[in-house]
Amino acid sequence: MGSLRRFAFDQPRRFARALYAELPFNLAVYLARGKPDRAFYIKDRGRHLTIDDYLGRFRVRIDTSSDIQRRMLSRSYEPDVLGALRRFVPIGGVCVDVGANVGALTFAMAAHAGITGFVHAIEPGEAFAKRLRENLALNPALESRVAVHELGLSDREGTAGWQDSATDPGTASVHWVDPTRPVVPVPVNTLDRLAGEWNLSRLDLLKIDVDGMDHLVVRGAQNVIQRYQPIIIFETTLCDPEQVSAAQEATGWLEGIGYRMHRIDYAQIRPTQFPDLSMNTLALPNGSTVRGASTPSLAGSFNSRLAHTP
Repeated sequence: MGSLRRFAFDQPRRFARALYAELPFNLAVYLARGKPDRAFYIKDRGRHLTIDDYLGRFRVRIDTSSDIQRRMLSRSYEPDVLGALRRFVPIGGVCVDVGANVGALTFAMAAHAGITGFVHAIEPGEAFAKRLRENLALNPALESRVAVHELGLSDREGTAGWQDSATDPGTASVHWVDPTRPVVPVPVNTLDRLAGEWNLSRLDLLKIDVDGMDHLVVRGAQNVIQRYQPIIIFETTLCDPEQVSAAQEATGWLEGIGYRMHRIDYAQIRPTQFPDLSMNTLALPNGSTVRGASTPSLAGSFNSRLAHTP
């Protein structure tokens, strides 16, 4: 029965994929705009284009072979996380985006922090960091408020092997690598050490998305976290024992210094504990509150906030 259900589910997807493959590229993109599910169907048509309405106002380059960049065609990215950023990034705030990729969430952080805020974007992948810089150059108002650091974060200073994904174009990892494919050495450092180099005097929000290395980033940021008590949003997919162990270590240490874990589910943010975690977990320090049970709709809240952001 399970195989029959999968077959029935796959048939519409296969049909849609075949249909989109026959459409003129510009028409396929037009139909995919604003629809993340439809954007999936142009994945095999690796083309580059520029849109001018990411998050309602930003110009960004899109490579349709990349899953992350295809989803940016919908004018947003991970609405749950965007809603949390809207709530917790203050005007004038300082954010660190660990695993920034091409800037899908970096742009939201910089927009919410405003002209007096700043974002440190951490991305070890050369091609991704280059595209992030290109996207920032298309938006001069943000370019001076974002620093791109082409390195990885861990619990030590040194190097790690970086590898782009063979099955999910546009993503990569320094944690899970296939030794039969090329591995690129990249520098890694700790946030504690970098904070001194940056003369960091505050940290309002720390976002971590590093495919199973989240606990190592937290280990290397313990002094910064205890000193500045930032809001933390970190990936907690529990697909294998390594991810489970990483999430357990990170949540356990954070709870030990007074943080409280929250699920981010659709429009809801609610308290939780390991292992009942959503794909992204929100960690709030003592004194921070959720201010209500649900987030406003993404389109209305984000665009109204941006309307007042220079």
